[in-house]
Amino acid sequence: MRKIIKFFMLAMLAFSCAVLFFACGGNNGENSGGKVEIPSVFVGITFSDSTYTYDGTEKEIFVSGTLPDGVTVEYQNNGGTNAGTYNARAILSCEGYDSVTLTATLTIGKATYDMSDATWDYSESFTYDGTEKSVTVSGLPDGVTVASYNNNAKTTAGEYTASVTLSYDTTNYNAVSINSLSWTIGKATYDMSGAKWSYKLPFVFNGNERTVEVTGLPAGVTVASYQNNAKTEEGTYTASVTLSYDSVNYNAVSIADLVWRIIPDVAGIAERVVNNMLKVPDPWEFLPESFTLQNKAYGGNTEIDYTSFISVSSLPKVAIGKQMNVVYSVLTGVDDVLEYLREFYGYANLIIDLYQDYLNSDPDDYANFEKTTDKFTFKITVSDSDYFIYVSYKSVAIELSFELETQKCYGRVQITDNNVIKYEMAEDSFTVAYNALGLALTELHFERNDNIVAGYLYEYYGTESKNIKTSALIKIDNDYTSIISDKRELEDMDLSAEGNMEVYKNSTGNLVGAEVREHIKSVKYETSWFNIYDVVGINTIKVIDEVNGKNADTIYINGSENPIKTKLVGGLSTKSLSRRFDIEMKDMYVFVLNGETGKYDKVKIEIPMLFVQNDYISSFSADFYNTNKDYGAVDPTSITMASADSSYLFSKYNTLIDAYLVIKAEVSYQSIKDYIGNKNEYFA
Repeated sequence: MRKIIKFFMLAMLAFSCAVLFFACGGNNGENSGGKVEIPSVFVGITFSDSTYTYDGTEKEIFVSGTLPDGVTVEYQNNGGTNAGTYNARAILSCEGYDSVTLTATLTIGKATYDMSDATWDYSESFTYDGTEKSVTVSGLPDGVTVASYNNNAKTTAGEYTASVTLSYDTTNYNAVSINSLSWTIGKATYDMSGAKWSYKLPFVFNGNERTVEVTGLPAGVTVASYQNNAKTEEGTYTASVTLSYDSVNYNAVSIADLVWRIIPDVAGIAERVVNNMLKVPDPWEFLPESFTLQNKAYGGNTEIDYTSFISVSSLPKVAIGKQMNVVYSVLTGVDDVLEYLREFYGYANLIIDLYQDYLNSDPDDYANFEKTTDKFTFKITVSDSDYFIYVSYKSVAIELSFELETQKCYGRVQITDNNVIKYEMAEDSFTVAYNALGLALTELHFERNDNIVAGYLYEYYGTESKNIKTSALIKIDNDYTSIISDKRELEDMDLSAEGNMEVYKNSTGNLVGAEVREHIKSVKYETSWFNIYDVVGINTIKVIDEVNGKNADTIYINGSENPIKTKLVGGLSTKSLSRRFDIEMKDMYVFVLNGETGKYDKVKIEIPMLFVQNDYISSFSADFYNTNKDYGAVDPTSITMASADSSYLFSKYNTLIDAYLVIKAEVSYQSIKDYIGNKNEYFA
């Protein structure tokens, strides 16, 4: 098989070389009988393909072999300079014979540029300095130039990818390229060596604001803001600064925080320390002025005789209900304990003089001072952030402190182990917890915001394991004071109160009305209570201590010999047998000045009030008259209140109940106990 292939290839080669045998004057080379007769004397005349590589010079191909005499050759397209393929022809001519044409291919291949020296002129990252940075290509061979760059010139710090487009002889040379270059302009670093805080020694308190600042910042770096760099009061502070700079082109800059101090001025420290701590709290200041005991004082008869008709207009209007009574109980109890504090404050000037004399003799040692007088023993401790004074006075342990940073005063006054208060007060808030003789544990808080006061109260009456708990939410706006709690009016009834709200008018301190929502089993009752003197058509009232239906008392109005009757809801519902309205005696409280003690004694009295289920307020006038027209009622008998009072009362419950339900369980017996805490070890 290999022999056959070899023979075939040789035959083809002989044919492609166009071997020509002829002799002038002989046969004309035409095909006769399918066979060219060529004289053997002309052997080896060939016209062969040739291949070259472009070098800028002309390339040619010619016939090879010895031409007999008389033979001429004409060449066509047998030479070229540029790279490409040329189809060449050699035409052989001899007189008396037809010409013979031989063909061959002249190929000039593209050359390749020597790119071994071509490179990007970049060895390491640039650093930003505000001027343009660029990378270029060098070492290109002759004939190759840069047509254009992309991303090779930048000013801003960052990472870039540069590329280049090359220009060259595309006709005669193979394509050339250079890989893209990743290059960087690194961020510069500010010279912060001269930046520092303008602080060397502690400031001495003088009542003016003291500041610390940063100086020596380099160009381009400025102060954006300071924190804790300006203070007036004595203390130790930590100042920090936020800097503004070109974060795109520069590395981050910062300055370490500065701990700085304002130290006391010994010349006035005694007065300043003592006066800041000896601030008597006023637990009444968050209530309207009309709520003070002096303005609530009652000078009438506390033993009201209801067995004979009396005018409803004579009933005390200054009385408070059960909900507000919880607040008053706490405030009056705290007031009693604070009497010891007020009494001790009478010695403030003595304490100042003793302390100042001590400081004048040893001005460097102002932090601790202890002294015993014939009235009391005390110790003052001063730190950079707080003042403390511990006083033993008439067996009462008094602890007072003042916090410079918050300007808050704290106090703890303990008369006995089971009679102690703990308080804290600021410009717009006051909190006090009170252990009243070990029987009641309470906490009261007020906070003022834009002239609106919000407060809460928690009371645990009894022991930690067995107690009656009351929680209340207090809201004081421009015109009204509202208090809502879960304290029920009738403790012995099988009722569960959702909320019991009382509303008072700020201008008078008098009760506007109340609303109670309670459950008995699965039935919910919504009832409003009104002052009997706000009911037009009821002028006189008599009360006999005898059960009358569901009423614990028997009520007569307007001189009638027959008691009033109520009207049941009726119909077929879970409330069918409940009363639409009735007049009942309600426990209220008044304050009477005690001529011997100079204090106000709280006295519980009973006052008749009207209640109406909310669903029947609109029909009350007709219901009451139709039921009692033979029992003293007149037409119309209606509830008359100022429209503003009425609107406020009927809308306020829904605005308070959700907030109350959130806070009602937030403070526990133990948390109040922990807040009050124990006496300082100084008193041991």
